[in-house]
Amino acid sequence: MERNYRSRWGELDLIAIKSDPEYFESEVNYDDALQKISNVAQAQRGASVHFVEVKTRTGTGYGTPGAAVTCTKQQKLRKTALIWLQEQEQYYSDLCFDVIEVWVVGKAAKIRWLQRCF
Repeated sequence: MERNYRSRWGELDLIAIKSDPEYFESEVNYDDALQKISNVAQAQRGASVHFVEVKTRTGTGYGTPGAAVTCTKQQKLRKTALIWLQEQEQYYSDLCFDVIEVWVVGKAAKIRWLQRCF
């Protein structure tokens, strides 16, 4: 139960970060048979779309949150992004894969947004 709560907290923090007027959220937790993408955010100007994976950790025992996005996970995210793109009625010329790392320490969280990671 607590693990799921931490994950949702990280995703809610993502929504706050994406309140940047340059972006608007398209979907939260896009899900298909292959994989779940935490967030899909589109740029207000231009044809850019960011596929965002949120990873939350409470310690460094298993490495950084971003380290959990392995090559296998990246491949699944790419395939899922292709499925999402096929469902859209718009063409996007700029595709970005971002990772948001959330470290939870007590009641505080440290957040780092890694843009264009892979």
